[in-house]
Amino acid sequence: EQLWFDFRVAIGFVFLYGIVSYAQYELLPGEGQNVIDQSEKVFGRLDCLINCAAATDRGTIENTTEEVWDKLFNINLKGIHHATVKFLPLLRAGATPDDPSRVINIGSIDGLHNNPIETYSYAASKAGLVGMTKSIAYEVASRGITANAVAPGFIATAMTDKLTDDQK
Repeated sequence: EQLWFDFRVAIGFVFLYGIVSYAQYELLPGEGQNVIDQSEKVFGRLDCLINCAAATDRGTIENTTEEVWDKLFNINLKGIHHATVKFLPLLRAGATPDDPSRVINIGSIDGLHNNPIETYSYAASKAGLVGMTKSIAYEVASRGITANAVAPGFIATAMTDKLTDDQK
């Protein structure tokens, strides 16, 4: 079980009913179960889990190392899978027929369309997230839980300022 948090996972948000209050966690190695236990103790249920974990690397199919491939899939896919599985009991506790609990996975447009920037392993992991989200949605719908993925496009940041106009 320690395996699923043997890497740094980006910030995940746990929103409570009515989005009145929230707890924000940055999960570090070994902290996963503590976050789940604390959420159960404090809130008793979970109305919405937003999985927002990402790592990227610029590379092609020919120059992406196995180390980079594994890192991106561990963070962008595997960590989200395990967090969702671990939070399912709390999501079920928050679900009602009239007000389902929700899983929202933050993906990327790169998982849906080709990108002029060489992001082979990132795009593959985000495409996997889309497929995984569809499977989650199918499997948990009968338990009063919905699952959706959001795929943001280009966002101007300090990192993307370095790109050429053609790449943007």
